[in-house]
Parts: sequence; structure tokens; C-alpha cells
Amino acid sequence: MDDRIKGRWAAQGLAAIGAIGLLGAGVAGATEPAHPRCLADLPSAIAQWQQDPRWARSHWGFLARTLDPANPQTLIQGQAQQFFVPASNAKLFSTAAALAALGPEFRSPTRAYWRPKSATQPRPAWWIVPGGDPTITHQQLQAWADRLATLHPPTEALDVVVFDRSETPPSWEWDDLTYGYAPVVNRAMVDRNAVSLTFRPQVLDGAPSLEVQTQEPVEGLLNWFQPRGFQALPADAEPTWQLQRDRQTGLILFTGGLPMGTSAQAEVAHPRPGQQFAWLIADRLSEQFFRQVRSRPLAAPPPPPTVNWQRSPLEVAPLPAPAYDRFRNPPVVPIVNLRNPPGPLGQPTAELASANLAAVISQVNQASDNLGAEALLRWLDPDRPMDRLTTVLTDLGLDPTAYRLMDGAGLSRQNLVSPEAIVQLLTIMARSPHAQIYENSLPIAGEAGTLANRFRDTPLEGQLLAKTGTLTGVAALSGYLNHPEWGPVAFSLMIDHANTPTRDLRAALDQVVLWLYGARSCAN
Repeated sequence: MDDRIKGRWAAQGLAAIGAIGLLGAGVAGATEPAHPRCLADLPSAIAQWQQDPRWARSHWGFLARTLDPANPQTLIQGQAQQFFVPASNAKLFSTAAALAALGPEFRSPTRAYWRPKSATQPRPAWWIVPGGDPTITHQQLQAWADRLATLHPPTEALDVVVFDRSETPPSWEWDDLTYGYAPVVNRAMVDRNAVSLTFRPQVLDGAPSLEVQTQEPVEGLLNWFQPRGFQALPADAEPTWQLQRDRQTGLILFTGGLPMGTSAQAEVAHPRPGQQFAWLIADRLSEQFFRQVRSRPLAAPPPPPTVNWQRSPLEVAPLPAPAYDRFRNPPVVPIVNLRNPPGPLGQPTAELASANLAAVISQVNQASDNLGAEALLRWLDPDRPMDRLTTVLTDLGLDPTAYRLMDGAGLSRQNLVSPEAIVQLLTIMARSPHAQIYENSLPIAGEAGTLANRFRDTPLEGQLLAKTGTLTGVAALSGYLNHPEWGPVAFSLMIDHANTPTRDLRAALDQVVLWLYGARSCAN
């Protein structure tokens, strides 16, 4: 068990136990049972808590077991062998499998191969084989392109060919695919395959227009994002805008209206991240091309698009012509090839180092990074990632009949996991050579990750390492705590089939964990 847990409860002392029963008051209308001070009273308190009208129709499962290898003790359990939708608790499985199979120092670099022009290739080209690194940013790609330009200065027109493949799990729901938390899963990832957009209403030539600005440099925004029937509302009106993805065209559509003088933000999934990846490299090399040939002065990129939907649904306000053709007719052309590279490529000309696996699993569990979780599985096996996950975890000793996963991130509602499976997995990882790395990747109650704002000013602040999980009607919390009497404990709490706001479900789970932490054997 991580020393972050082991020494903190002792410093707080048992005097903190009196502050345990305090979350029920935070759930509007909830009736909190009497604080169970003895472990024997905890099951009845939980049963009474489950009957609150807010979540009485939902399904609950829970299990807590000590990690003493000589004498493991089950502290509480209820429906522990039943299946529940785990939400992001699925990431506990994907990160454990990757860590066990590949080790914390595993890396998957992006490789570049220089191909001079030949009889079969009229233009020289950079062939890029991405490593599937979910942490790459556009700044890193641009800096890497500068390095490529020093290795082979772009003094003539050339191509950038990126070998990519799209692997988004088929069980993710269509409505989720609009947003940055459910991005396209592929090999050539950049900026988490998401785009941060800012919307501002305007009136141009007497017609409502929508200004769209991006936080990241983005190529061809209007090829996949379009407003439909946009309204510039009075300044005192309520906003009515929403985003949706058209099932026929795949376009992300902005509908509704925004009050004048206001703005709105959204993070959307880039539908063509491989093209964005290739464009960032090619665009930077185009800039270097003009630095090399010095034929025309440099110019800034064109301003963000402003769309006037009264004149024409596809009319873009004229952009000032750039002083050179970097943006209209670039000398370096990005190409995405959806096939594997032909034959052995030999030694790469250059590599872009990836983050190591320990850093990636920390990002996945701390920030609940869906793209990172899927990337880890494709590091395991790009062709059959879920089969490989099951094989690895079975070899570790996890019962394969106690769970069924359709993705590594937990966005799929077809996932089914029992609390028993999660506690078994947590126990296996706590006894593994990589135990501390795995535990360190988890959010910390009241301090870090998705638990930074939970358990504050309670005895569990800084004492709990756990993975959160949330979907509509689903909440889960699983991880480790160091109990004042029983020492290290692995636990899993899961709720699904709920018709309750997420904040209330989280508070319900948090209360149970606080009761568990405060309970004692009361043998005498």
C-alpha cells in the first residue's frame, strides 16, 4: 500500500472519526441512518440508506476486503457477484493489463522515414508511422517537424504520408461521439483528438453570423463543423444552442441561438484526427519551405471563419488572400494512408519519443482519459485489444467470468463488471511488482484527479486512492483505503439503473465509504 495512505490517518488520529457521518445532509431530502460505529451495524445502515426514495429503485453492489495476505477479511458485501455497468471503473482493468504486460517504462515512439523521389515516386516524401501516443500535442508535432526540416530541408515540393487506422469502439453511443470525451480512437493522435471551440454571435450585413474560434490550430474546420439555423438572440435572452452529430453526413452541427454580447465554449471530437496530425507536420514544413526558398514573405494564418447563414448555407466570408500560398496551395501536402506501411522500412530517420506507460496510466486514471485508456489497449494488441486484455488478466489470476468488457475506457454501456471482480483485481495489483505505480496512478481524495473535490474536510481527505466512474444513471467508486483498525482495504461500490442526479449518487457512495472508514469491530 502506498505510503501516501499509510502515515496520514495516523497523523489525524482516531479523533477524526467523529466527523464521519456528514454527507447525508448534502443530499437534498435524504434521510441519513444513524452513524454505524460498529462493523456489525454497517450492513443495516447501508440497507436503510439504499431505501432513500432518491435511489430506492436503483441497483447497488459493494464489497470491501482487507489486503492482509495471511488473513483476508471481508468487511462488507452486497450483491458483490452481480453484474453492474462500471463506467470509468473499466479503466482499472485496461491500466492494470497494460502495466502488467508491458511494464512502466514501455514507450511507443512515432517514427519518420525519408523517401527520396524515384521513378515510382515523383515527389520526395516523409513517411510517418505513428506510435499511438495519446499525449502528443500540436506543439510537439510542430517542433518535431522543425527537426525533420533540419534533416532534409524542404527546398522542393514534397508529401507527408501518415499511416493511420481508425479504431473507435463500435459500442460507444452516437450522441457521445460529438464531444471531446469520446474522440475518434486511432494511431495518429494529437491534442487528445479534440478541438476546443469558442462561439460568438455577430450581425454582419444585417444577418446573424457565428464566429467560431479554435484554441488549437485546426485545418478545414468548416469541412466537418457547421451551424444550422443559427440565431443571434437579444442580449437578455436565454441561450438555446446545442451540438449534435448528423447521422448521414457525420457533420457536427451547431443549432439554436446565442445572446448578443455573450460567448460559449465546447470541446468537440475531431472527426478526422489523422488528417489533423498530417496537416500539422505538413503545414510546418510548408512554412520551412518558404524560409528556405525565401521567395515570398511570411504571412499570418487567415482569421477564424465567420459564417453568414442568411446568404448561403455554405458561404464563407472572404478571407484576406495570404501573401503566399502556404494555406491555399501548400508545397507540402498531407496524405493519410489507412493501410499498413508496405514491407520493412528499415531504420527510421527520426523518432518522436512517446510518454512512458507509467505516465500514461497516471493520466488515464487521474483524469479519466478515455482516449488514453483505448491507446493502452492498442499498445497491448492493435488488432484484438479486448482479447489480449482478457488473456493478460486471466494469467494474473483474475476470474474471466466475473466481468465482460467491450472497451477499455468505460464509455460502453455493454460493459458488465462485478464488485468481486474489481476487488480481486485491486488485490492482485496490490501484490504485484508494480503495486506502487498502479496505486499512484489513482485519484486522491480531496487532493488530486477526479477526487480532488470530494471528501474534503473529512477524515478520508488524502487517505483514499480510488477510481471514479460516472455515466447517466451510473456511479462507481473503487480503490484502496488504509483503515485505522484493519489496515489496507480494497473496496468497490457500484450503482446503476438510477434515475438520480449524478451529484446525489456520488454523495451516496461517499457516505458509505466514510462509514466503512469509521466503523470498528466492537468485539468487546
